[in-house]
Amino acid sequence: MVMQLRGMTQLMLLMWFLLYSCAVALALAPLSMSAASTQRSSCPHSNKCGVLDIPYPFGIGDDCAWPGFTLTCNGSFSPPKLYYDDIQIIDITLEKGQMRGYTFVAYFCNNSTNTTTVSSSFSTWLNLTDTPFLVAPTSNEFTAIGCDALAQLGGRDDGSFLTGCITTCTSLDTAAKDGERCTGLGCCQVPSIPANLSSTNINWGNKNDGNGNVRNSAWSYSPCSYAFVAEKGWYNFSRQDLSRRNGSKSFVEDSDGKKYVPTVLDWAIRNNGSCSSAKTASACVSNYSECINAPNGEGYLCQCSAGYAGNPYVTGAGGCKNINECDPSIYKEQYPCTDGTCHDLQGSFECKCKFGGRKDSKDDKVCRPVLSKVAIMLIAITCVIAILSILLILLFMVHEKKKLRENFIKNGGQVLKNIGIEIYTKEDIKKITNNYHTHIGNGAFGEVFKGKVNNNRQVAVKRSIQSEIHHHNGSKEDFANEINIQSEIRHKNVVRLVGCCLETNIPMLVFEYIPNGSLHDVLHGKGNDAKLSLTLEKRLAIAIGSAEALDYMHSSASQKILHGDVKSGNILLDGLFVPKVSDFGISRRVMCIALELFS
Repeated sequence: MVMQLRGMTQLMLLMWFLLYSCAVALALAPLSMSAASTQRSSCPHSNKCGVLDIPYPFGIGDDCAWPGFTLTCNGSFSPPKLYYDDIQIIDITLEKGQMRGYTFVAYFCNNSTNTTTVSSSFSTWLNLTDTPFLVAPTSNEFTAIGCDALAQLGGRDDGSFLTGCITTCTSLDTAAKDGERCTGLGCCQVPSIPANLSSTNINWGNKNDGNGNVRNSAWSYSPCSYAFVAEKGWYNFSRQDLSRRNGSKSFVEDSDGKKYVPTVLDWAIRNNGSCSSAKTASACVSNYSECINAPNGEGYLCQCSAGYAGNPYVTGAGGCKNINECDPSIYKEQYPCTDGTCHDLQGSFECKCKFGGRKDSKDDKVCRPVLSKVAIMLIAITCVIAILSILLILLFMVHEKKKLRENFIKNGGQVLKNIGIEIYTKEDIKKITNNYHTHIGNGAFGEVFKGKVNNNRQVAVKRSIQSEIHHHNGSKEDFANEINIQSEIRHKNVVRLVGCCLETNIPMLVFEYIPNGSLHDVLHGKGNDAKLSLTLEKRLAIAIGSAEALDYMHSSASQKILHGDVKSGNILLDGLFVPKVSDFGISRRVMCIALELFS
């Protein structure tokens, strides 16, 4: 029995040991996946090559780099040079996910039109397939140099991309001037390179004789032609680049005579998909780091969260750490705290205003001085003055509106409106007379101005300049009736009333325009104008027409109308000297009504 119990106890201990081992293995599994990201402690010589820093995920040796990011440090140079495959690295940027390196220049040189030198490098091939790198589309441009060159740039594994440009110049003097843009005169450029470009191939479209000789008709003054993909803005054209056989002084040349230019490459963690699909095996191992999708091609990058800086691909001291936004020597422009006291916080900072300062919002980082009492008093006084001014303007507008309404009612406006008389406002009269521009006469009643109504018909507007007629409550209906009678007169020898304006104390009247003025002016002259000679026939016609008008008013009109002031000054003549009787009834009748009321 004891032996049986002892055996069961051993079996249980064995089971517990197996379970514990599985748990430890599962716990260590993620750590093994991210072991490369914590390589700095075990790879002390993998973070620098010569003067260049090597940030992880890059490293020297497979055990010290993320898969695909292994570099080589060549110590045979002084200082040592850093390489990725055969690309010499200039620098690496974690924040942008970019690496700058030297790539080959394609070129050929001629000893004659059809003879190419053996030192030429006709084509170059940059193959980044199955690597973390792609040619940066917005940071590079394709450039060709020469006076008789057709440069071509191809790419992608399936050969779906092909572009190029042509350069020509009949002499060095006809090429572009030093520093000018490359537009085809000695140099040309293709500024746009497509995204997701993992390989490039540069070659020439110039005629080839099949023996490796490329035609160059400009060889005597431009013996060599060059083509390359370089960092945008790096190349600056010079005419000397056409005449010298070693090309631009900016080219980097190795001991074998090969020429190089700086090219920008985009890199990303590309073996785990995008951020959404890479969370279980993310390279973003640092605290306060986050994943962002790569801007070029598939894959993702890691970045430190806002308020942190460092390497998001490693843990520990080299990872993302809180930055001191309050350090003015580093972050004054990026994180300002103007006229305030800056307090650094974990992942952020706080800008507290000093006494007498304020912020426009909680997140505002600029403190502004609070208004002084003098400023507040000035603002208050200004506001009071503004309010009083507005009230005065409103009161004036109400008073004017009331005054216009009173004049309208006093002058019988409602009655005239009901019987269909054309009622004009003061603004209408201003438009009709072009702001009283053309003055055509004066009289006892007032001034007369020439104008035009909407249908371009000419009219005469009479405006009173002094009040000889004093309206009272009992006369307004009589005045309205007088205008009504005048508007109903339809006789060829009576001036016709077109409408009136009732917004003034004494209404303004709008009549048809009679061009030849009064009979008095015709007979006796007006001012410096000589009198006109009228034939006996015209004189008789004027007299007969005037008599017919008076006869019509006295006998044939719906109501008898007594003119009371028939004279040559009140008989107007139109363009054919047809008489028109005017100035009857309105002013005279109202005066009579006023006298009757006082008697």
